[in-house]
Amino acid sequence: SSGINAEYGHELIEAYRRYQDDTLFFNQYGISTEILLNLFNDLHPDLEFTIESSKSKLPFLDVLLKIEDTRVETEVYHKDTDSFNYLHFASNHPQHIKRNIPYSLARRIRGIVSKKEARVRSYLALRTRLLAKGYPDQLIRDAIMKAEKTSRLDIITSSKTKEKKEDFQVLPLVTTHNQLLDGTAKKLVAAAGKCEIKSVKKY
Repeated sequence: SSGINAEYGHELIEAYRRYQDDTLFFNQYGISTEILLNLFNDLHPDLEFTIESSKSKLPFLDVLLKIEDTRVETEVYHKDTDSFNYLHFASNHPQHIKRNIPYSLARRIRGIVSKKEARVRSYLALRTRLLAKGYPDQLIRDAIMKAEKTSRLDIITSSKTKEKKEDFQVLPLVTTHNQLLDGTAKKLVAAAGKCEIKSVKKY
């Protein structure tokens, strides 16, 4: 494989600058999977790669990539061992956390699944699982509608773009609820104000 390494090694090394557990690679060199695997394992003596390939569909993290005609379509990938053991709606957790779970799961579907008919199937399966966990049907339906109205591009790029706030840095102070600390928290907020430090307080 030294000849292949000499021909393609520089390009591949340039493409892999970070350590990653999983890497998605489209074979555009027209060489066999076995030769590609040997090429990767020749790049560095301390690196050992395994490879999984397919001409039709392939899972990558939580995404299932499927080749349909000349397009790559994506769906949510679930491992065979996934139990879908979501938090039960009757559990002793804050309401805002439980009420946000349907939307978070529906938003994930909206961001990953590229074709609408596949999204509909995923939404129906999600609804069935959440109903089994005691979630109100209307809450589930509202979450799905809200997610579907959200731009897929906005969901995909939201984790990469953050609003930049000029001259504003946050130093969080988080405590467990304790009535004995209420007075201390108020004193800290007052002290921050004297130092011209903006503060957001919640007692």
